[in-house]
Amino acid sequence: MTPGRRYGKWILVVVLLLLFDVGLWKKIQQKSVHQTPGNGKTVEVLPDTTNDSSEISTPSTDALQQPVKTVSDEYPYDIAEDRKSFDPSVIDITVGDRLYMTQINDWYINFQNYAGKTVEIEGYFLNMGKYTFVGRNGPVCPYCTGGYVDFEFQTDQDLSGFTSQETWIAVTGILREGKIKLSNRETKPFYYIEALNVQKMNHTGVNPISD
Repeated sequence: MTPGRRYGKWILVVVLLLLFDVGLWKKIQQKSVHQTPGNGKTVEVLPDTTNDSSEISTPSTDALQQPVKTVSDEYPYDIAEDRKSFDPSVIDITVGDRLYMTQINDWYINFQNYAGKTVEIEGYFLNMGKYTFVGRNGPVCPYCTGGYVDFEFQTDQDLSGFTSQETWIAVTGILREGKIKLSNRETKPFYYIEALNVQKMNHTGVNPISD
């Protein structure tokens, strides 16, 4: 192979790798804000990749060190009102012991395919500060929190009798999209179950899950 052809081959490889990285980053950006590692509310300040200029601007040290914090969370649906028209006998998706992680990950990645669907899911009650989740122990995944494969839910029920990481619950509700307002004036989506019924179960289901 001549030096010129070898050089051209390496350029093609580099271009393909860059395209793969851009696609992967766009996919990662779709995840729910509340499901950041450790479930913290600090979001990294990232360089703006939308600038078409050939000049590459480097963020200042202050900008990189300044955390973006949550100002407010918006849950735009009325649980009590939606409960009136909810038919618990008609459930679109029941998350079982198999493909538990696969189903939850797909909610985050392809939420547009699930918004507004009714769901039923079991797992441990997880209290992460002011946020509540249902989940099970499982393999490492993009949307795990503290070793759990989980999904946020919002309810108007009294959960004071539940113990985080010990009480096994069943959550029935509707998949919804909320909005989080950040201190840099940006807004980002997060996904959750509008829980129309949260029930403490007498028996613990399969845990940990494997897929």
